[in-house]
Amino acid sequence: VKDIKIISDNPNFAEYAFLYNHEAYEWMKQSDFSLFLNNFGQTRARYGGVLVKKCQYKEPGEQEELEIEVVPWKNVITDPVDICQGIITEKHYMLPNELAEKRDVWENIDKALKLGNKMEKNLQKGVAQTQTNRIPVYEITGVFNETFDPEIGEQGDETVFKLMRFVVAGDAGNQVLLFKEDLEESPYKYLSWENVPGRGLGRGVVEEGFEAQRWTNDAVIGETNAMTLSGKVVMVTDSEDVGNNAITDLVNGSVIKVKRGETVQSLSLLPSSFPEYNNLKTSWDTQVQRSTNTF
Repeated sequence: VKDIKIISDNPNFAEYAFLYNHEAYEWMKQSDFSLFLNNFGQTRARYGGVLVKKCQYKEPGEQEELEIEVVPWKNVITDPVDICQGIITEKHYMLPNELAEKRDVWENIDKALKLGNKMEKNLQKGVAQTQTNRIPVYEITGVFNETFDPEIGEQGDETVFKLMRFVVAGDAGNQVLLFKEDLEESPYKYLSWENVPGRGLGRGVVEEGFEAQRWTNDAVIGETNAMTLSGKVVMVTDSEDVGNNAITDLVNGSVIKVKRGETVQSLSLLPSSFPEYNNLKTSWDTQVQRSTNTF
């Protein structure tokens, strides 16, 4: 955060920039913005892109606060071609008491709680798959035509579009609308790691290593098979008097008697190419370090 500076293009407003820097630094400390930056960088590199959400909330009797968070990819559904231009759906799991606290800002809370009770009863009957009483709540943001607006309905114009956000509780077939609002701008921003034409999500360092990982796995499997084979104790003899199992029938210090000219020796099953497995793994490791710049 020490590298974030607000600079005025107009020298007459330098004192405003100074004050704004102070306020911004205080906000970054209070909101753990440095932790956000770390999460931002790791998510972007690992998954090939990062989706960020700007939230503004106001506690009763307090000033409106700004919060910026990284949206977990496991809880979000996006347009696979264009993430920010398409519809973004976040799935939250809320406890009944968390929903009850939203009575002042959301509608139909009682219906949502009843819906949660139905889901819990179905869980007891073995119908539901989830093992919790949390209620799924979908936050849907995107550009829709006017007919999607519950205040307008079918009277709306299908050729007129606007940015809206909906909050819906429940799963498919049993859903309750809790909240709807019109937005001037999207609260989401997206940044890819490496752009891929025709694909919303970029290519990250994990995907860059797929090929190296495949062949490293193949080398390790071959190495394991070779070690399993070479770990077996096999005896070779040209004597007809020696037989049975050398492991179970012989103890330490046993003496094997053979006739003149006959031999008993162990057979090495270690393949001559065994050391090459390490060279192969090292080569792929070097390749993925170069391609992802992760030395």
